[in-house]
Amino acid sequence: TKMVNDMLEMSKMSSSEYKLDITGFDLNELTRVCIISLGSRIDEKNLDLNVDFEKDTMMVLADKDAIKRVIINLLDNAIKFSYPNTTIGIHTWIEDGRARFCIGNFGDGISGADLSNIFNRFYKTDKSRVYEKSGAGLGLSFVKNILTLHKQNVWVESVDTKEGSAAKYTKFTFTLELE
Repeated sequence: TKMVNDMLEMSKMSSSEYKLDITGFDLNELTRVCIISLGSRIDEKNLDLNVDFEKDTMMVLADKDAIKRVIINLLDNAIKFSYPNTTIGIHTWIEDGRARFCIGNFGDGISGADLSNIFNRFYKTDKSRVYEKSGAGLGLSFVKNILTLHKQNVWVESVDTKEGSAAKYTKFTFTLELE
């Protein structure tokens, strides 16, 4: 099952034997590939994408397959937790000498208590609604492990969108080394 495979992958990722295959690649091109691979899910919820690449190409040094898994995971979550007919924002830019990737979506958001635990293994927000959202709660800890292995950072913010609205804008941002 997917959950068993994810758990095996996680244990491999968190073990010291896991070797990253560091190469130079275009983060923006990889992002486009990931968007295309999840296109039908994006269409099913009638989501718009607002993709903003600061530069046409963003050459980074990282394990391309691992970073692809990170982007797919974050994009998959953004789709899953987006309100229908809203916009997912994806932005890449350079700040403090590192590439930055940010993905955000409009939805119920993540409460303050959950924000501090969101990257822990098996942690799931809003346990009363778990049956609606599939997954073993491994995805974000997997994301965190990959970026930790790259000696990079990942963080999450979830902010109110406007007065009187329950919607929140939740965004995940991570850094990578520039090539």
